[in-house]
Amino acid sequence: MPAENPRRYRVGGLIGALALILIAVTSGYVWRHLGRHLVESGTAARTTLSTPNHIGDLAREPHNDVAARMRNDVSGSFRSPIGIAYQDPTATAAVYVWGGLFTHGLSTDVDDGFDSFFGNLSNGKQSVEHKQTVTPPAQIGGRMACAQLTLRTATGTVVGGVCSWHNRDALVSVLCYGQSEAALQQRASQILPAVVHQR
Repeated sequence: MPAENPRRYRVGGLIGALALILIAVTSGYVWRHLGRHLVESGTAARTTLSTPNHIGDLAREPHNDVAARMRNDVSGSFRSPIGIAYQDPTATAAVYVWGGLFTHGLSTDVDDGFDSFFGNLSNGKQSVEHKQTVTPPAQIGGRMACAQLTLRTATGTVVGGVCSWHNRDALVSVLCYGQSEAALQQRASQILPAVVHQR
């Protein structure tokens, strides 16, 4: 049996400490910056979300407390909320995926909301850099942006990445500490088509 990677669990603990901050930011983003664009819709959403057990070499962690808290927290902001963690053999920490379907459809472009979302991730211990709009996977369309996260701790610096995607029906974010923004962008482009489905 291979030896456990202690750095993987140390970084995983940092995720546990910071996840609630990120969840709160996500919920605030939905209401403050997307909320003013929500409209009543008489048509059913064309987007559905799923949480497969495997996506390529990623394996879903069946009992991840942080992912469960993410799902529970965003349940007040979304229909069909999701919060899941995947084991990534190329990273030192899990990849987290969370979000859900909007209660109502979006009436207009909300790229300004993306700016606020990434800006609000910055705090005294964490900075957001190199935020950029990227091309989402062709299968799902919508809009997508990614950025680098740099977390400063008492023992050093941990670099990670975060990507957020939305269309008129749904918002899904992907986060991992221990991966660069470029690496996470590739992972998000792999994960999103397996999670987001257009009818």
